[in-house]
Amino acid sequence: AKLDREISDGASLAQSGPYKVKGVGKGTAYYIDEFLKSGKIAEIEQIKRQTEETKKNPVTPERNINKKVDEDGDSIEINRAPVLTLWVVVVAERQGYSNKEALTYGKWISGIFAQAKGRKEGRFAENTDEPEQKRQRTEKDYVSFFGHVKVPVQIQANGDRLAVTDGEVIDHVSVEHYLEMKFGNKFVDAKEAMELVANSMSEEELSQRAYSLYEQLRPEYKGWGKKSVLKLQEIRKLAAK
Repeated sequence: AKLDREISDGASLAQSGPYKVKGVGKGTAYYIDEFLKSGKIAEIEQIKRQTEETKKNPVTPERNINKKVDEDGDSIEINRAPVLTLWVVVVAERQGYSNKEALTYGKWISGIFAQAKGRKEGRFAENTDEPEQKRQRTEKDYVSFFGHVKVPVQIQANGDRLAVTDGEVIDHVSVEHYLEMKFGNKFVDAKEAMELVANSMSEEELSQRAYSLYEQLRPEYKGWGKKSVLKLQEIRKLAAK
């Protein structure tokens, strides 16, 4: 669909009002603003550079292009967002939610945390939506999870309670593909390491410690969108604590 006006900023497309565009949230608005200001999106430019580098130095399909992984076989060069997403998935599954539900919760919570971090760093504008503009929800429209975070959900015909964002159910398949892409051939190893931690304690203890454990297992923060090293052996050690 085409807009009947020229786009001058991303925020107006994400906030409730006459110019709101369905499917555009704060994260997308940030990238729109970045493109309008510079004509480029930094993360896409980084992917382009990595693609060109891969073409110059091709690797076999079964090997991850991540040199950090190849050096010791137990580390992954990755940023925090997919790590948080996967950890939430593992915690949700341990607490009895379906894989579909867990994937949508992981994406929703990761997005909320990214928005909070972005606002703190001045990347996102504060939410100016008025309370009355938001749809009224009842307790059954939420799942209290991951340190009592209230995740908005929509009940499906099969009973699954899937997370929603901007009024739409999160596509669990796209979240799974996102995780597989980010973790590469270490996706299974990373999930198993996190599952070892989650299964080492009761559901009640895991519920109480979910976020503090994430703080211990996540990679070092080196800047917005920048990668750091995630050490799987260090994650496994948390199971013994």
